[in-house]
Amino acid sequence: MHASNIYMEDLKFSVVTVSLNQGEFIKDNIESVLSQNYANFEHIVVDGGSTDGTLDILKSYPHLHWTSGKDRNQSHALNKGFARCTGDIIVWLNSDDYLAPGVFHELAPHFKEHRIILTPAAQTDRAGNVTEVVRNIDRSWFDLLRFWVPYAWLAQTGVFFRRDLLEEVKLEPGVYVNEDLNFVMDFDLFMRMADRADLIHPTEKVCAYYRIYETNKTGAEGEATQRELRRVFRRQLTARTKPERTASIMLPVKAFDDSLNETFASISRQNLHDIEIILLNMSPEIAPRAFAKTTRSLDLSAGQMSIRCAAKQHGTLLEAYNSGFETVSGSTILLLETGDILEPNYCLHAANMFSSESVGAMLAVSEIGNTEGLQRDINSLASISELFQLKILTPRLAFRKVLIDDIGGFELTADPVLGVPHFLARALFECWHVVASKQFRLTQKVSRPEAEEMYLALHRYLVAQTIVTLGRRLSESAYVRERAKYAPSRSIDPASVVNSKRLLEKAPRGWEKLDYIGNKEKLKALTESHPEFEPGWYYLGKLCRQTNESESAEICARRYHELSQGA
Repeated sequence: MHASNIYMEDLKFSVVTVSLNQGEFIKDNIESVLSQNYANFEHIVVDGGSTDGTLDILKSYPHLHWTSGKDRNQSHALNKGFARCTGDIIVWLNSDDYLAPGVFHELAPHFKEHRIILTPAAQTDRAGNVTEVVRNIDRSWFDLLRFWVPYAWLAQTGVFFRRDLLEEVKLEPGVYVNEDLNFVMDFDLFMRMADRADLIHPTEKVCAYYRIYETNKTGAEGEATQRELRRVFRRQLTARTKPERTASIMLPVKAFDDSLNETFASISRQNLHDIEIILLNMSPEIAPRAFAKTTRSLDLSAGQMSIRCAAKQHGTLLEAYNSGFETVSGSTILLLETGDILEPNYCLHAANMFSSESVGAMLAVSEIGNTEGLQRDINSLASISELFQLKILTPRLAFRKVLIDDIGGFELTADPVLGVPHFLARALFECWHVVASKQFRLTQKVSRPEAEEMYLALHRYLVAQTIVTLGRRLSESAYVRERAKYAPSRSIDPASVVNSKRLLEKAPRGWEKLDYIGNKEKLKALTESHPEFEPGWYYLGKLCRQTNESESAEICARRYHELSQGA
């Protein structure tokens, strides 16, 4: 025997099978384990009191550790089986499932470094004819969480894990899977495991087979399964994010003035009372200590609400929001600006929208340009291309806190015109739903006329930058590439990535920082070094018009028009 095989058989495999009247399939199950030709294993069968001949089959295999008697449900039986395991590696093999030959020898070396291993599993019909192969690509906890995405949750039969990990995530002594779940106890268990260990996919060999047919639970109870998935989603989300409030409002502050008081007053009239306000210091004149002291005074008079702060001074609006994300304790985050006046149901409507598990972010239709396609009260954006047909000029959004944990904060932080669509596109790409609501309404006291201008001048480059960002994510993640086969509207065409990179080659490095806007010397240098970057000509022409340099303004306008038309 090779030395590597000697090591491998030092690891003991514990196979757990639960059964009830599965005499039609149980022999295939048992024989597939024996076909491993691996000495160091145990096979534990927990039978629920079968009356169909299953027990006669079990009695014919003296190596089995089996019991038969009534249990509360499948989850209870699994807990009894897992509690009896003495091996290093757990194999959860349902009674109508079976293993491919040589799996134990194939996987044992990988357990030197990993605690849970995902392998391809083949779906078969009742007779064992393969109908589909699920690759079980490695993925993150967040990928698992989005259960509405095709193949987001794992084909359980192809998942193998160490017993010490199972013990680490148990709910209480002897309880490993939730006994109040009848269909998705595996999803719940793997969510807990993914929070503690990386999910690794080391082989493309089909290691296990599972049957789907009209009378087994997986095939017959689709709606009940979906209801349990939604329960587990909420349970796992709460365990991960540990919310203390329903909603966190993030409010940048340049001065403690009447505009801020008006916004506070509209927040105090909200029909949702379980709110915290996070004040963000946007004033270069208010020292962090003074800002924190004023915030504490406001909190003492805030009643049921709490008011806290991110007191350090921030540069841009989106940088301030990013800093505040580290502070929030609400499950829903709402972004406002000083002077905003909210309708009384503003926060309540936002919180209610997230009762739909797949919704990750929401924006107000009133805050969007180009809204001809948004005719319904609640509009779900179907694709990234649909998002970029809208004109999003402000940062007034609501989104789940877990969305920030998943995709991170704003990456393009110079201005909301760039940062907000880029952020929402990343959310859509990860298969969160983004909705635009006509019921999500507020009144702005401060307008930004320059935002419309910035949108027109920079939109092409924003789209290109976003496509390159998403293309990078696609190239780095095998799971994202697999997911794209089943959710093409949330994917990126490789040709569009190539074209976007070509466009960005015309832009200066760091173009998205916008530090050239309003600076004539920088713009002159920019148009010389990057003459095909049309925003440089646009903004230089604007400054020339302001200083009555009509000839230079005309040259800039003509050049901008030529480049824009040639796009």
